[in-house]
Amino acid sequence: MKKAVKFLLTACLACTMLFGAAACGNGNSSGVVGEYKVVVDTTSMTESEAALTNSLLGSYTMTLSADGKASVTAMGTTNNGTWKENGDKVEVTIKEENSNGESSESTETFTKDGNKLKSTTQSQLVFEKK
Repeated sequence: MKKAVKFLLTACLACTMLFGAAACGNGNSSGVVGEYKVVVDTTSMTESEAALTNSLLGSYTMTLSADGKASVTAMGTTNNGTWKENGDKVEVTIKEENSNGESSESTETFTKDGNKLKSTTQSQLVFEKK
């Protein structure tokens, strides 16, 4: 009887863990999902460069949704795209449209660092989770 109860409890625990893992989604439901704001590392800039950079980039925000969709808002304009996670990297692809109606895509890769996403190509560009 004890063995049967132990087996039943173990089976229930295994099922709970299996369904819990399945409910977590498609891999994009990780800790990076959320809204971010730009924080610029101005330590290597002059005071005037830092002021200009903060005035240009200070309003940038990025939202990463659990369904793999991304949006970046800069200077009142929002562009949409997608994101995916690969290990400690997050790749964000944004579709942009110019004033002539022509569209293009740009992709930026970030490294996860706690609650921050740091650009791998632009060392001063860092998004911090709100």
